[in-house]
Amino acid sequence: MNLFGESLPTDIEFVSKAGWTSQTRQETAYIATMDGKTKYILTVFAEDPDYSKDKTIFPAISKKVFELMSNQ
Repeated sequence: MNLFGESLPTDIEFVSKAGWTSQTRQETAYIATMDGKTKYILTVFAEDPDYSKDKTIFPAISKKVFELMSNQ
């Protein structure tokens, strides 16, 4: 599906809701490390056909935010 969770470690708490059309993509997720030191909500709304077709951008955004939030 090319969503936020694909680029994250498997040992986290992850809950998300995504939607898309031919012109848009959006996803919201709650992400937390098991030790509870890192908890955040990530939401991205993208309105452009290029975002709808791009299979790498949402996982890349999610990975970068996780690295910054968890200092990894």
